[in-house]
Amino acid sequence: MIPTINGLYLRDGAHDAKKAHDDLFANCEMVIATTTETHADAMKMASEITIITGAHACLTDVYEADGLFARIDMMPKLASAAVLLATLDQPGWSDARKLASKAFAQTTDTIQLFNELVNPSAELVNNRENVIRALDGLTSALATLREQVAADDSKRLDAILLDLKEGQAEWSDLRATGNWEKSDRDELEKPVGMLKRMFGDPSKLQKK
Repeated sequence: MIPTINGLYLRDGAHDAKKAHDDLFANCEMVIATTTETHADAMKMASEITIITGAHACLTDVYEADGLFARIDMMPKLASAAVLLATLDQPGWSDARKLASKAFAQTTDTIQLFNELVNPSAELVNNRENVIRALDGLTSALATLREQVAADDSKRLDAILLDLKEGQAEWSDLRATGNWEKSDRDELEKPVGMLKRMFGDPSKLQKK
């Protein structure tokens, strides 16, 4: 079982035991990852626990769950690590550290979400293939941004960044409310976004 926390507490350190909430898992997704060998009684118990917490059961297999969390959990932490690798103790750091911005602080704080104190790489190497795919996706995204900056293509950069800002804000609101069904209905009537117009709809790509 892999719980997700109430979106209202996503940014307030609610995972800290000192900040307990009785609705911490309310209206959230509880990932129940199974294999062909998972016993029916275990699934029943997991479903009952999910109901007690007020969450929604999200049944999936372990391989799909590993791929999902490589993108939404491990990739942000690795992005934080990359920013620190590119700045910490690098030339100019002695001055830069005194001027580092809110963006730097918020981005690099994510490195602390590697919970294992002795061997933080364990979650990466134990899910190596999916983590590599996630890193490839991140590298590709950075390459796209670099290409547009190098080309001095401010029009396209603006389109990308504004579309991403809009998408992030929409996700943030939906994550806080948990009203995903309304989002699915609205999506049917939503105009095609700038990124889809430029790069195509990834949902329509043929799987190899």
